[in-house]
Amino acid sequence: MSPFKNIHFGGTKKQDDSATTADKEFQKLRRVDLLELLVDQVRENEGLTASVTELSELTERLKAKLDQKDEQIERLKGRLDMKDAQIAELRAQLGDR
Repeated sequence: MSPFKNIHFGGTKKQDDSATTADKEFQKLRRVDLLELLVDQVRENEGLTASVTELSELTERLKAKLDQKDEQIERLKGRLDMKDAQIAELRAQLGDR
């Protein structure tokens, strides 16, 4: 038992009891509100984490596609160079006539 239980600070016992009850309810509400906020933040964080994961996967897929396109461009450049050489050769043959 608390040694301060019977000490009153300028109020009646009834007022002190209702103030104590209100303080307890306020503390409970605050805890519940804080817990609800924390739960909401965790859910939001999980959602954002999922979004980041999805975006990371999408980025990786897009990078892979870009790499494939770069390879294709290099192959096409080689073919274009060959075609340009053939055209130059044909022009040279036509010019010799």
